[in-house]
Amino acid sequence: MKKFLVILTILIGSYSYAQEGVDLEELKAQLNSEDGLGGWVHGAVLDQQMFVFTWRAKGSFFINVSLPMQSESEEVRQKLESFSRHDYVVIKGDFFDNKAPIRHINVTEVLSHQVWDGPSGDHDYSVVPEEILNSTEAIVKVHAIANEGNVLVIEYKDRIFPVFNRDPELVKPLFRNDIIKLKYLSSVKENRPIHLAVNPKVDKPIEVLDRINDGHGEAISLTGSLVMFPKSPQIRYNIFALRIEDENGLRRNYTLTNFENLDLFHAIRNKAQAVWDTQLSSSNYDRNKFINRKIQVTASGVKNNNVANQANPQVIIGDVDNMTFKILD
Repeated sequence: MKKFLVILTILIGSYSYAQEGVDLEELKAQLNSEDGLGGWVHGAVLDQQMFVFTWRAKGSFFINVSLPMQSESEEVRQKLESFSRHDYVVIKGDFFDNKAPIRHINVTEVLSHQVWDGPSGDHDYSVVPEEILNSTEAIVKVHAIANEGNVLVIEYKDRIFPVFNRDPELVKPLFRNDIIKLKYLSSVKENRPIHLAVNPKVDKPIEVLDRINDGHGEAISLTGSLVMFPKSPQIRYNIFALRIEDENGLRRNYTLTNFENLDLFHAIRNKAQAVWDTQLSSSNYDRNKFINRKIQVTASGVKNNNVANQANPQVIIGDVDNMTFKILD
C-alpha cells in the first residue's frame, strides 16, 4: 500500500516555480557553498536562452522550487546550453540582485553534469515566437501560477512563456490547464527569454474560456491520440494519457489511471504499453512526452481535476475494458 501511495503522489504531483516549504536563503547558502546545490534541469530552450533548475526536498515530492538559470560567464553559459531536461546538475552561484518576480540563479560554476539517459527524442521547437510578439492578445493554456500570483506561466502550442502580473487577484481563480484569452505586453532583449506581462490598462486582461475543473467528479468519455510520459526522475513508470487538441492548437493530456485498485492501475498501464509497443515507429517526441497519432484511444470513466496546480486532468477508469484502441491508417 505504501508503494502505491508513492505512485499516486508522483502521478498527481504538481509543478510550480515556487512552493511553500522552500527556504530560499538556505538554497542561497548551498549555492555559495563548496559542495554547491544539486537538482534537475526542468527545461532548456536554447533559442530563448531559457534554462530552468528544479530543486526538490529529500523525501518530499511536493516541496520543490523551479528557478531560471543564467550566467555572467561566457564559459558557464556554454555549459548551460548543453543541458537537457531531466539532467542532474550540481551548480554554484548566487541569486541575481534584481526585482524579478522569480529569483534567477547566477550560475558561476557547474560542478557536475549527469546526462539523463532515459527515453527521449529530438524535439523541434519550430513554432515561431513572433506569433506571440506580433500580437497583444492570444488564446493560451495555463501552465502554472508562481510566486503567489505575480507570475503566470502559459503554454502556446509547444512553447512556454512566463508572464509577469501586477495583480495576483486576476489569477487566483485559475487552474493549471485552463484555457484563457490573455491580453499582454511583450519585451525582447538579445540572448534573453521573451518576457510577457499582463496588460494592466485593458478591460478583462484575463478571460477564462474553458475551465478544466468543470465536470470534476462526473462521468466522461473521451477519444484522442495516445500519449506516453516516459519514466524519469519525476515518475517511476511509463504513464499513459489521452490527448485532446482544440481548434487553436491547445492540447490537454488526460492521464489514464485508477487510484483505488493497484491491480487495475497496472492493467491500464500494461494494456496501453502493449498497444504502444506495436507502433513504435510512428511515435514522436513532444517536449516531455511521446505522442503516437496513429493510436487512437477511447476511455470512459470519471473526470478528476480538483487541484489548481494538478499537472494533468485524469480519467479514472473503473474497468480496463473501458479503454479501447484503434490503429489509424
